[in-house]
Formats: sequence, C-alpha cells, structure tokens
Amino acid sequence: MITENINEYDILLARIALGQNLVTKKLLARAFSFQQREATAGKKIPLGEIFLEKGVISPEKLDDLHSALTQRLTKKSGFSDQQLHSGKLDYASDTEHQRSPTEAPFHLMVTPDKLEARIQLKKGFSEKITPDDIIDFLHHNGITYGIADIEEISQYLETLNKTRLITIARGKSPLPGCDASMVYHFDVDHLKAGTVSENGAIDYRERGSAPRVQTGDLLATKLPMQNSEPGIDVYGKSIPAPEVTDIPFKCGEGTRLSEDGLMLYATLDGQPNLAVGGMISVYAELVINGDVNFNTGNIKFDGNVIVNGSIMNGFAVTCGNLTAKEIMGGKIVALGDVTIPGGIISADVKSEGNITAKFITGSNIKSFGNVIVEKEVINSKIRSSGIFKTDRGKIISSFISAKMGFESKEVGTDVSPPCRIHVGMDENVKKRIQAFNYAIDDKKKVLEKTQKRYEKQAAAQVAIHQKISELAQRQDRMMSERRSLEQKLAELKRDGVMDGRGRIGVKLLELKTRNETTEQEKNNCFKNQELLDEKIAQDLITIETLVKEIEKISEEKDAIIKWSIEEKGVPVIKVKCPIWQGTNLFGIHSSLMLTETVRNVTIKEVKSNDAELWRLTILESK
Repeated sequence: MITENINEYDILLARIALGQNLVTKKLLARAFSFQQREATAGKKIPLGEIFLEKGVISPEKLDDLHSALTQRLTKKSGFSDQQLHSGKLDYASDTEHQRSPTEAPFHLMVTPDKLEARIQLKKGFSEKITPDDIIDFLHHNGITYGIADIEEISQYLETLNKTRLITIARGKSPLPGCDASMVYHFDVDHLKAGTVSENGAIDYRERGSAPRVQTGDLLATKLPMQNSEPGIDVYGKSIPAPEVTDIPFKCGEGTRLSEDGLMLYATLDGQPNLAVGGMISVYAELVINGDVNFNTGNIKFDGNVIVNGSIMNGFAVTCGNLTAKEIMGGKIVALGDVTIPGGIISADVKSEGNITAKFITGSNIKSFGNVIVEKEVINSKIRSSGIFKTDRGKIISSFISAKMGFESKEVGTDVSPPCRIHVGMDENVKKRIQAFNYAIDDKKKVLEKTQKRYEKQAAAQVAIHQKISELAQRQDRMMSERRSLEQKLAELKRDGVMDGRGRIGVKLLELKTRNETTEQEKNNCFKNQELLDEKIAQDLITIETLVKEIEKISEEKDAIIKWSIEEKGVPVIKVKCPIWQGTNLFGIHSSLMLTETVRNVTIKEVKSNDAELWRLTILESK
C-alpha cells in the first residue's frame, strides 16, 4: 500500500492505535485503502472517522487517541492546533523529534528521474530504529510521495540488513498518450509519375491502376488520440507528460462522416483522392470530347476531368485529376494529378499531385508532388514539393525549385540567360503559406471592422431600449394624470359646479396631444430598433462566418506545414551533360554560382567538419 493521499496526522494516529493494539495491521491497511479511494473521488475522510464508521473503536477511545497524539506532538515539536487539525506537519523544524543530518541512520539515494527513493543503513549504526525514524528521515529530505506503508517498513526493519538497499518510496511515472492517426482503406499513392524508358520516353501507360470505390464504401478510419497523464515524483512534484495532437477529419466532395466522427464513407461511385492538406474526396468523371474553348466555356467540376483535346488560351479548368492532350495558355487548378502527353505552353498550372508533360514553355507551374518532363523546359517557373526530373531534356532560362532533388540532362546554354536551381527547400509551400497568411490578415481586418460596427450598434440598441422604457413611463404618468382629471371633472358635474370645468378640459386636451406625440416617438423607436436588430443579426452571422473561415484557413495552413516538415528536403542536383557557367544553385543553407561549365556531375550540400558551415560541393557522377 502507498501513502500518497494520507496526511501526516493520520499516519501518526495510526501508529498510536497500532501501538495500543486497538487495530491490526491488516485492518489498518484496509482503512487506508478506503481513505485513498475516497480521496480519489474527491472526498477527504479523516482516519478517525473511518474507525468510528467501521465500528473499530468507540468515540471515547477516539477522543483519547486524539488527546494523546496532540499532547505528544505539542510536547515534542511545538505544532500549533491549526497544524495538527490540518494534518500538515513541518518536520523540518522538529529538532527534538529528529536526529541531525549527521546522526541520520541511513544513506538516501534518489534515482535521476526522481521516481524512486532508496535507503541503506549506515555502517556502524547500532541504535534502535522505528518506522517513525524512517518516515521522519524521508520527510526531512523532502520525500513526501509514494512512501511505503507502515507494514512494509516494519517488515524491512524486522529483516534489517546493513548492506541491503531498499526502495522506500516510488513516484508515479507519466503515462504517455497517443497522437490521433488515420487508416486509409484505399491506395493513397497509387499513381507513379510516369516511367522513363531507356531511350528517355515517358510511358504513360505504366502508371499504376487508379482505385475505384462505390457508394457506401469505407474510405478512412480515424484512431482517436489518447490523452497523456502527468506523473508525480517522490518529492511530490508533477512530472509533465508529452503532449498529444489531434487530426481533424476533412471531408471533401463525395464523402460523409459517421455520427461518431471516426469513419468516412463514399457517397458516390468514383475515384478516391487524398489531397496534401488531408482532404479526402471521391471524384466522379467528366469527359470533354474535344477542346476546352468557347464551346465548352470554363470547366469547374468536383471530379476527374479528361479532355480529349487541348485546353485553349484564356480558359480555366478546376477539378480533381486532369488529363488533356496539351495546355495552350489555360489556367489549371487540380486537387490531384495533371497528366499532359503533349506540352504545356504559356499556362498557369497548380496541382496538389504530380505533373507530367512532354515539354513546358513560358509557364508557371506549382506542384505538391513530382514534376516529370520528357523534353525541354524553356523560360518557365516551376516549384515542386517533390522531385523535378527530365532525363532527356534541357533547362533553358528557367527558375526551378524542387524540395526532393533535381535531375536533368542539361542546364543552360552558352547564349541564354542563366538558370536558377533551388533544391532542398519547399518554395511551393512557402508561397502557399504566404497566401494563407495574406488571406487570414484580410479576413481579420474585415472581422475587426465588423466587430466594431456590431459593438456600436449594440450600444445604440441599448440606448433605444432605455428610450422606449422612458417613453412608456411618461405615458403611464400621463395616463394617471388623465384619470385624476377625469375623476375631478366627474365630481364637478355631479355637484353641479361649473367653475373649473373649462380648465380641466383644456388640460385633458393637452394630455391627449402630448400622449399622441409620445406614442409617435415610441413607434419611431420601435422601427429603429427593428432595423438595428436586423443589422446586428447580419453582423453576428458575418462575424461567425469570418471566425469559421479564419479557423479553416489556419487548419489548412497547419496541415500544409505539418505535411511539409514530415519529410526533409534533399539538396542534390544531378546533371548528365553540361550545366553551363553562370547557373545559380541554391541549397538549404548555401548557394553557388558556377564559374565554369561542368559535365556529368552531382552537386550536394555538405557540412564542413571543422565548422558550422555548409557549402554546395561538385562531385563527378559515376
């Protein structure tokens, strides 16, 4: 039994009761166990009350025990009545009851994690030792939690061994929790970016089979997080437990969440997709038999789009996965992969998956996956969170950033403007986070403006309410005055008195006019109040909407950041043929401008052995 929830007064009371043979060790252990269970439930019951409730001792005998204990403690340690009744006794000042540190009979050893305290009897110590001596020694050294009970201490003393080291107190280790996690019931990485054959051609047929689901299929299961519990060391101090994180379910098109929030199901037949930020969707399929042009208009489809022609200049496609013969100046936003067997020319393409194309010219490409190009990239900007690769191609006058590395046949020419190659960093995520921050800032500005307007209108509403109350009170007073005048007029008529009737009549007319004016003023207040109610209600809706939008954007931002840091960047550049003089190379920590043309090289960012310095090192490829 462990005495972490038992105060010192009860421990001493138990010793006296045990010494007077009023209780047995077994009965005392049960009483302490009961007391600890009640303490865990938030009920603090003194040991004496438990003795009475269980019929162990009589009320008179309990009074005798309290008196004996009070006299003993007051005499030996000078504790106040308040200390005695609270059970909090400061043994550090009990100089008469304790031995001095030099006289302590034990060596004390506490483990580095402070979860165990051990004692060993000093050599040559021959005085009699009691359980009180051990408890007092521990308290003097600050050990207050998890002390062994009297029965265990007594057993130790009965078999006292001067060379034996025993554990006398145990803390409670922190209980680590578990982060929430997702189990996906479909292949979340089924597509290859395109296989490059020996002659350099990309085989788009060998890309893996796309998963298909039907309505009602289970897409994902969430394993909820388990909270951690802090521990307590033998000094009674809390030991913090590792924090755990939750993962919100993000339901996209074609999905529904179970009532318990732990399972996600498909609501239509189609292709499941997991986006970068964790959004799970099921895409149906739209086939365009021809070009995306004036005949089709812009395409916005919550599913996969297959274009059996070209996407023409000036037209936009927003979809899940996109396949088209070529893109001729269009604007693409895809939540999945973009597959273009032909070229991408003068286009703006954003994809949360992989992008594959035969060539890219004059375009702005952003991909959260890999970018695979069969031939050349000319005058373009490409940002990839994966690998950039063009085994047969040439990079001319372009900016390319690839977090997971760069591979190309040739970079630059002897006459074109130099290229800029960034590796190891995620420029794509950096730009996305900047966009998130701008969006959050803009919405916060609107939110602040709306909140100020709401507060002003709420104050005006309170003022109108007070005005209506004042007008109603004014009407009540006029009503009372009118009744009084009407009563006086009736009395004058009854008594046949003419004097005063005219004055009362004039006053009644004045009251009527004032009451009508007040009523009109009150009606105007009611109208203004209704208008304010509508404006306030609209502002509250706007505020609630803005708060939710800010929270949603923040969640998406956090998800992108978490996704990005899960995999470290690879600052490696591989070029088979020339990488021309003047090319600017950037790693995570360093940069390099080539002063001469080099061939068949691997350029890696390495750390110097003798200093905290990084540099891009050119190595000959094998």
